Amino acid sequence: MRIFFLLFLLTSYIGTYSQKPKTPITNNPVPFGKTITIDDLKKHLYVIARADMEGRETATEGQRKAAAYIENQFRSMGLAPGNKENYQMQYPVFQDSLVSATLEVNGKRFELNKDFSVNMGSAYNATMMSSEIVFVGYGFSDSTRDDYSGINTRGK
Repeated sequence: MRIFFLLFLLTSYIGTYSQKPKTPITNNPVPFGKTITIDDLKKHLYVIARADMEGRETATEGQRKAAAYIENQFRSMGLAPGNKENYQMQYPVFQDSLVSATLEVNGKRFELNKDFSVNMGSAYNATMMSSEIVFVGYGFSDSTRDDYSGINTRGK
């Protein structure tokens, strides 16, 4: 009896997925995909990749030009805006810039982008003064290894 009930449940569940939809699917991408041609792609790509688009970096004039071009293409195709009455969604962008960076070790100055570089994602303003630096391995200290053993780090 249990096996019969289990088979009944499985077959009825599978049968629900084999039904045809009551309304035809109108958002099928296949007919639209067939309208895309290599020449159209090249035409739009060459516009977007032009030098006056400045690489389309976020929050630049080039990015605004590229967005306006794409918006105009959407309008000419009759697409409805996706953000209420707007085709674009505005959002604040904060951009850090590196004004200056110096690095000096033991009186020797190093040149930015030649001897060292700065990752803007982890950059911060700081002046660090230190004395002699001592390398002590990787700083492990447990029952099998002690990188600090025999190293004098006093005042360093």
